[in-house]
Amino acid sequence: MNIEEILNEIDDMLEEAWSLPFSNGKCVVDAQRVKDYIEDIRLNLPGEIKQAKLIVTDRSDIISSAERQAEATLRKAEERLHIVLGLLIAQDNIDEIVHIIRSSQTPDLAKQAMIERFELSDIQASAIIEMRLRALTGLEYGTLLFCHTLLFVLQLVC
Repeated sequence: MNIEEILNEIDDMLEEAWSLPFSNGKCVVDAQRVKDYIEDIRLNLPGEIKQAKLIVTDRSDIISSAERQAEATLRKAEERLHIVLGLLIAQDNIDEIVHIIRSSQTPDLAKQAMIERFELSDIQASAIIEMRLRALTGLEYGTLLFCHTLLFVLQLVC
């Protein structure tokens, strides 16, 4: 019997007990039966507490896992947002970016020139260099802005 069932049994026992006249609701119950119920509660209580602790532990594990996943998602969104910001800068200055890439002897020199000229990070400049010029010039500004907005909102929500 679990604790809830034992408490229901005690309630039933009190309902069936003899009421004493002029006693303000006092009644006669079997003392041994009450003691037995109390003992049953004491025996069942550790099991119920153990079960409750397991539930709390599971809940904590689930919450911790969800927090880790949310943090990883947020980090990825922040990284992507950083790159999108660099692509927006490249789009705003596309002619100069194309000129820097074509006139530089190596991709590293082009990257360094973009970092210095547009205050881009190494990651942003690398993302621009890794794109084909055709793809870079074909970037749709509206799509980049939409992506930027989505990533920014995700960052705010998390």
